[in-house]
Amino acid sequence: MATAEAPVSWRINFADSEESKLTPVADFHTTQTGSASKTYPNNIDANALPLMPATSIWVNENAKIVLTAMSDAAVVVESEDCGGMIPIILKNKSTGKITHLKLRVGDVGRADFAGFYTTIDVTLVTTSYRKLGAYTVPAGHMATLDAGKPVHFFLGDNA
Repeated sequence: MATAEAPVSWRINFADSEESKLTPVADFHTTQTGSASKTYPNNIDANALPLMPATSIWVNENAKIVLTAMSDAAVVVESEDCGGMIPIILKNKSTGKITHLKLRVGDVGRADFAGFYTTIDVTLVTTSYRKLGAYTVPAGHMATLDAGKPVHFFLGDNA
């Protein structure tokens, strides 16, 4: 089922704590690649990363930032063969202090996206977005996308 270099659309959504309603806030397109490279395909300049778009939407404490994806072909992506960083802003609700944070995707470093680390496999399909994982906004904070910062993200399989 794994197909090297299949086009993938992935999305950043904001959601309530139960994930009952997902609000799409950013869409990206990439190529899903075999794990041997762990890099962008040869025809994509990894230094020309897409920039995080601006949004006026903030999510409150205990709400979630949810990553979803779908592919042009049925493929299995494996968390241990995926990587990247999603730039966000955390704002302390009582002090107003802003912290710029890069959420890590995959198995390397912090496990920021619950449900998508420790060798989790997700089958992407062509008809709908599938959940990869979710980051829960810490108590006492609000979060939004860190507009203008580069977004590094790749999906890999065991091919």
